[in-house]
Amino acid sequence: MKELIYSIIASCMFLGCVTNEAKIADNKSPEEIEVIFKIAIKTYNRQEYKKAFLLLEPLAKEGHKDAAFILARMYNFAEGLEQNDDKSFDWYLFAAERNHAQSQAIVANRFYTGTGINKNYYKFMKWKYICSNNKTATQKIKDKCSSDFQLYFTFRIDNKQANEKNLEIEKIFKKWKPLSSL
Repeated sequence: MKELIYSIIASCMFLGCVTNEAKIADNKSPEEIEVIFKIAIKTYNRQEYKKAFLLLEPLAKEGHKDAAFILARMYNFAEGLEQNDDKSFDWYLFAAERNHAQSQAIVANRFYTGTGINKNYYKFMKWKYICSNNKTATQKIKDKCSSDFQLYFTFRIDNKQANEKNLEIEKIFKKWKPLSSL
């Protein structure tokens, strides 16, 4: 079965029959979807970004968190697409909401920096907290999220500078309820 799927997708890619309207993920088993994803990743790694996009987008729209993460990267780094912070953030958030740990860390950082969205320190802390407690995250990602969360918390509480960010963080901690925000 895998060989048949590989040959059909490979034929379509070489003949150009994959289009934006393709419904790649429709009526496919999880195994078939993973085969399509692996082909998309191989295509992406060969830097055939337009073909990879055509394979990844339908998977992401069907909820495939890893496909959504790659799409976010493609928009973020202008890999075969026009660079777009808004679309990049939307796909990172989509993947983060589906428990993709690296996306959770990136979403948190975007809320901190305001890249593609408005700055929001409460959401920054919420996503760092979620990421640091993500059971699927690698230890490196967990440690980074946890240390970022703790450093930010410590700096903002211990540093008594009367600036706008400290006032913002004080308001946030007054309403901070980590377990209820998950």
